[in-house]
Formats: sequence, C-alpha cells, structure tokens
Amino acid sequence: MRLDPLDSGLLPQRLLVALDEDHLADPAILAAAQLARRLGSGVEYFHAVRPPMFGWQRSEGRHAAAEQRVLDRAQADMASRVERALLQAGLTRRPDEHISVGLGSPGRAVAERAEAVDADWVFLGALKRPGSTFDFGGTARAVLSHVDSGVWVQPAPPQPIRRILVPVDLGIQSLHALATAGALARLLGARIHVLSCFEPVLLATSYPEIGLAWDPSVLREAMRAEYESALQAFAWRGVEHTEEFVDGTPAQQILARERDADLIVMGTHGRGRLASTLLGSVAYPVLKHATKPILALRTPEHDDAA
Repeated sequence: MRLDPLDSGLLPQRLLVALDEDHLADPAILAAAQLARRLGSGVEYFHAVRPPMFGWQRSEGRHAAAEQRVLDRAQADMASRVERALLQAGLTRRPDEHISVGLGSPGRAVAERAEAVDADWVFLGALKRPGSTFDFGGTARAVLSHVDSGVWVQPAPPQPIRRILVPVDLGIQSLHALATAGALARLLGARIHVLSCFEPVLLATSYPEIGLAWDPSVLREAMRAEYESALQAFAWRGVEHTEEFVDGTPAQQILARERDADLIVMGTHGRGRLASTLLGSVAYPVLKHATKPILALRTPEHDDAA
C-alpha cells in the first residue's frame, strides 16, 4: 500500500448512508451529501426495515405482497426524508444518489448492503437518542464489527472541517488513517494534528515479553524517537500539521482534544511493532463519548501483518 495523501484510492468513490426511523441519521445524510459533492462520489441512502417477527424468513404469495407493500411505503418515506434533509441545506438529490430499503436486522442489513454495493465508507448518525442512556450494542457495533469499509459517525449537523485529529500508534492501520486524513485535508483545506500516547501499562499487557525488564523512561524515549522519525518521513505533500507525543490513556487523551477538532480520523484494530496504543480497543470508548464526527478506518488485508 502506498501511504501517500496524493493517492486518489484513499478517498471514497461510493458512500452508503444508513437511515433510521428516528431522524438520528439526518446529520449523516448531509455530511455524506456534502462530501460526495466535493469528491464526485456516488451515494446510496439505505434503510433496513426490521423483520415482523423472530425467526422471520422471506415469504411467497400473499405474504410476499404484504412485505413488498411495507418496503414500498418505507422507500417513499425515506425518499421524502432524504429530500427534506437535503433541501434544508440548500441541496437537491442528484441522479447518482439512490435510496433503497431492505428487510432484515439493521446492523447486518447495512453491512450486507455495504458489501453488495462495494461502499468505501458507511455513514451513521448519532449513536443514541437525545436524553437517552448510551447503548452501543446495536446497529453501530454491528456495522463497525462486520464491514471492511470505513465508518463515519456524524452525531451532529456537519460543520466545515478545518482541523483533523489523527491518533496514531505507527501500526499500518493508523498510518493508513493518517494518509487518508492527509488526502481529506488536501481536499478540504484542513490542517492535521497528530497524537501519539505512551502508556506503559498497556504496553506491558500487550507485549508480555517486555514485562518489567524495560525502563519506562528508556522505552518512552525510544517510542518517541520512532514516532518523530515516522512523521518526518511521512509524505505530507504540503498539508499543514502539528505533532504531539503525550503520556496517558489514549481514549482520554483523544477525547480531551476533540473540542479543538472538527473530525477525528482513526484506525481500528491496528497495532505497531512497538505500539503505544491499541486503537482497536480505543475506538469504542472514543465513539461512545465523542461529540465530533469520527471516521474509523480498517485495512483488513494487513490485520495479521500489523
């Protein structure tokens, strides 16, 4: 993989927006539509209609006709919702923006649809209803767990993206996220803040062979030197950026800096040779508490190598 912000393959050609019944996805509709217009990407807005009962199977004859009526009604409802959301932002639906519905469990149906249409990024709205307690065990977790594409979570109406926060651990996943953030920054005229966290307890847990044999201060300096060397060698291509290496729990450090960012771009399941953070385990608490949009990226073909 050529991790270069000039690589057009880092940015999506096909977006899939997961719609819901409670308007939580409305911000995701706008975020995807606005980005698609900058990229020239196609967009599909998809809604999964829950099956009528446990153990449901597709029916034939009279029941199939009833199911089709349900799907047709959902299609009309979702088309109206998408067009209203776009209209409020002064946009109209383009010919390459499609609306589709399907029967099935939302998380699985969205993941299957993303694979079927070869979506590069899946857009989700807020992960909880206003005033409710957080429940990350539903559609979002299923989508994040089962799609190989990037997942963009848009919890609030989109704002101009001028500052992008990128946590890295120097594994292939986080370097891919950094390159993608660089390509986005070039497109949007944004700047990047790169963050790496040193947490000895996490390192000892992840690498038992290190144990207590390493002096934490020596290890910290070695990791900092590796981090600085990697960023110096990175192909920034003129993207304005700042760098930070801190002590602390990665998720806490990321969330402490989100107020100064318009977007967080992070790899998931990535682990470097001497990684200071496991972004796979960090992604979930960040997604749970962040109020800014997050783009979570995977490079599954490199999972074992990372």
